[in-house]
Amino acid sequence: MLCPFLVAQADTELHQGHIDQAEATLADTLDVATKRGEPIWLSGVLRAKGDLALSRTPVMLAAAKQFYEQSLATARDLKAASLELQTAIRLAKLWCKHRCLTA
Repeated sequence: MLCPFLVAQADTELHQGHIDQAEATLADTLDVATKRGEPIWLSGVLRAKGDLALSRTPVMLAAAKQFYEQSLATARDLKAASLELQTAIRLAKLWCKHRCLTA
């Protein structure tokens, strides 16, 4: 159960503007989830990596989209509807934002 706390820590670091720390925390989280064989947390890590890509300057829309799509696929494979919904909302916001930027 360490992974959700690490994702929350990375989210807090991201919101405080510590992007490099958040990226390092997510890398650690991915390692922990992989080593412990806890695939349920991979969706959340990938979703957080998408959020991180959107926080970069310049914004990395393609990378964010890729992370969100990987997160969505992982959640679907695990039949984790709540994780799937969380990522689908982020992906929908990304599409909306992208349309607004290109219009």
